Amino acid sequence: LPIIRANRDEGSEKPFETVVTFDGISIGTDGNETAGVQQKIAALLDSGTSSTVLPVELFTGLLESLGGESEDNYPGIKLPKCLKKKENQQITFQFSGVNITFDMKNIINKHKVKCYLDVVPGMSNTAIIGANVLRNIYNVFDLEDYQIAIAKATTTFNASDIEEIIDE
Repeated sequence: LPIIRANRDEGSEKPFETVVTFDGISIGTDGNETAGVQQKIAALLDSGTSSTVLPVELFTGLLESLGGESEDNYPGIKLPKCLKKKENQQITFQFSGVNITFDMKNIINKHKVKCYLDVVPGMSNTAIIGANVLRNIYNVFDLEDYQIAIAKATTTFNASDIEEIIDE
């Protein structure tokens, strides 16, 4: 993915933050989308931010498509019901046409028998993809050529699966 210039790069010749194009989020099971939002915006990949932060309009759209609620006393989107252990609900983050899909339970927090999707509203028009999502993604940052390689992280390890990224 190309690193793009964001609003905060003003006055700089080249981008200085790891910002990429974000296309949206979709949620479903086995490729059948049941909820989500689509909007092309800038997104900062930031492992120093624990939650994922969306612009208010995008957050509200996701909240409504999930049938969720926003509560003042706990951050995130309160889901109508918690996922069952065998439920295979998937969430897909879309970046410049690259889809990264992983188990939605990886970014759900439980609090007092309620379940919250760890996505919060922010005051900026730029999304922040936080550590809760980034731990599900392999990232290789090429700061010389201003690009980021991403792939879905795997929890199993096999040395033969590791391939060096080479410039062809």
